[in-house]
Amino acid sequence: MVIPTSTTINNLKGALFYLSLRAVFVNKQGQVLALRNSREGEKGKFYWDLPGGKVQIGESLVDCLKREVAEETGLKDFKIKRFLGAWILKRQKTGIRNLLIMAYECVVPEKSTIELSSEHDTAVWVDAEEVAKMPLDTGYRTVIEKALKKN
Repeated sequence: MVIPTSTTINNLKGALFYLSLRAVFVNKQGQVLALRNSREGEKGKFYWDLPGGKVQIGESLVDCLKREVAEETGLKDFKIKRFLGAWILKRQKTGIRNLLIMAYECVVPEKSTIELSSEHDTAVWVDAEEVAKMPLDTGYRTVIEKALKKN
């Protein structure tokens, strides 16, 4: 599948969901970058996340992914390799829009330094065995496994 580069979101009026993009970074050791969200989830548990976030009005998908990754990790020099998949994440609370999440496999130079924003308190590189033990949304798990199978 082709990575959309010219797609721009111009209107969200009446939308049933937000569009959110995620980067699945895979290093040469076959590990994925996982971020621990600094906000507590359900039942007081913290949850693991992938870098990314919501598309803003007038923003292209590629610009959104680059902006969100830079904001959350400080990583600016990375390449988008391929589209991995999309899914809808249903929110538990009523009155909050669901998320349509699109995930892309990305590559970052070896000696890159991660500088976390306040949204996350921990960044770790994890292999397939560690990923299997992490509390992750099913969609996240699926795209991570897809990215790791290729490497």
